[in-house]
Amino acid sequence: NIGIPGRYVVLMPFSKSIGISRKIINEDDRIRLKKIGEFLREKYNSGFIIRTSAAECSEERIQEEAEELNEKWLQIVEIFKRSRKPKLIYKETDSDEFTVREFLRNEVLEVVTNSQKIKDLVRIYRKDVTIKITESDPFEEYGVYNQLKSSLKRVHELPSGGEIVIDKTEAFTIIDVNSGHYTSTEDHEELSKRINIEAAKEICRLIRLRNIGGIIIIDFIDMKNEENKNEIIKILKSETLKDRNKVEIYGFTHLGLLEMTRKRTSKSIDERMTVICPVCHGTGHVVSPKIVLERLLKESVNKPKNAKELIIKLHPSFKEILDKEVIKKVMKVNVHIHFTHVEPDSYEITWKI
Repeated sequence: NIGIPGRYVVLMPFSKSIGISRKIINEDDRIRLKKIGEFLREKYNSGFIIRTSAAECSEERIQEEAEELNEKWLQIVEIFKRSRKPKLIYKETDSDEFTVREFLRNEVLEVVTNSQKIKDLVRIYRKDVTIKITESDPFEEYGVYNQLKSSLKRVHELPSGGEIVIDKTEAFTIIDVNSGHYTSTEDHEELSKRINIEAAKEICRLIRLRNIGGIIIIDFIDMKNEENKNEIIKILKSETLKDRNKVEIYGFTHLGLLEMTRKRTSKSIDERMTVICPVCHGTGHVVSPKIVLERLLKESVNKPKNAKELIIKLHPSFKEILDKEVIKKVMKVNVHIHFTHVEPDSYEITWKI
């Protein structure tokens, strides 16, 4: 099902249907855009998806873009007809153009960049937006790197003291909401409702920011009142209207878990910016220091005859719990400990005769 995307419409050459973004909720806008879509379908014998940004766009500009997309499609078809063997006949625009096209929404008033290419692209799509050119890295200047780093945290604190915990599995993403350090004299139901409302808004923001897709299960703090549960669902539906990706809210299960899905269109921030930990291999756990020390002591008992010195290399995490004098007393030799070992769940021992 091929689609040629533009800023306002998507040309669907093998379809005859007209789709209008669900985020366009004004009925007059939907009627106007449907008529435009039907006109384009007749003119180009193709289906069209009317995008959210088209709501504030003139019919003339939409038709201009549709013509551009149709020309692009005809060029693709022509290249295909001339091709005698398999080859790449069309490649999506580069990341810069994609970013400008997809994210330069009508509410954006200013763009900050250190790239002349970005400036030129912005001018193609918007004449009215202010462009600020900076010599430095705008991501560094405006704290974007720190925000990205913060977004990758497993635990996110809410202003009230509650917490959101995000874990990824092979099958889905699970998000747990708990009261954390929240203190209040309210009864449990009101306390749960207050934290859950705050969490619902933040979860929707984090899902967009981290680009989490697929099945998402949210374990809100338990609430008995059905009206309170419905209010949470209503908030989620309202907040997800801000999302470019399609989101479905399915409601609470019998176990009180909220089910939802978000269309996966590209890799998440986690997948783009992180790799599996070489120590725990993605489990999030390593052998406890106590167990490692027990293994070390058992192994150290089998010392060579005439051994006078023991050299131990351990991970720095053992500094607080290791008693050098105890080991020295047990081994009855001089002990030298270096906290330079890389892996926290293993060690190195060397005997000197």
